[in-house]
Amino acid sequence: MFDYETLDIIADSYLPLLAVAIVYQFVKAVLAAQWFIVSRSLLLLVLGLLVAYGLMFVDQWLELWPKFQSDYSTHTAVALVLTMVLASLAKAYWKRIWFLFLMYLALMRYQDYHNSLDMITSFSAVLIIYASGVWLMNRLLPKRWVSKAKN
Repeated sequence: MFDYETLDIIADSYLPLLAVAIVYQFVKAVLAAQWFIVSRSLLLLVLGLLVAYGLMFVDQWLELWPKFQSDYSTHTAVALVLTMVLASLAKAYWKRIWFLFLMYLALMRYQDYHNSLDMITSFSAVLIIYASGVWLMNRLLPKRWVSKAKN
């Protein structure tokens, strides 16, 4: 079994590796001149990161999670956003991508970074706000752009 420090290194490497995988998928899409995929994914990535980090700042300002003896998990929030974007870019690997996300959550729990409540509430808050933003984005963007996403 790995010691705490080794597992810590693995956990600390997860988000940067997700980011590298996303950049790789962006480069592939750019080289294939898939501008729609690049622009939509970039917009979804920016929206998701704004939600994840925005909630972090709101929590620090209003101390929402501490009022419930909990802690906002920025790691869970950012990992969720990166996982959703990567899974949409690399559809053939979506099961593996989500499995790794779940393993990351289990590792954070095992390492005692966050408790389950921290991760579930952070996940839920980000998902609800992000999904609302995506819904709004799809309503406000031209139909041509939205309908292309369904193909």
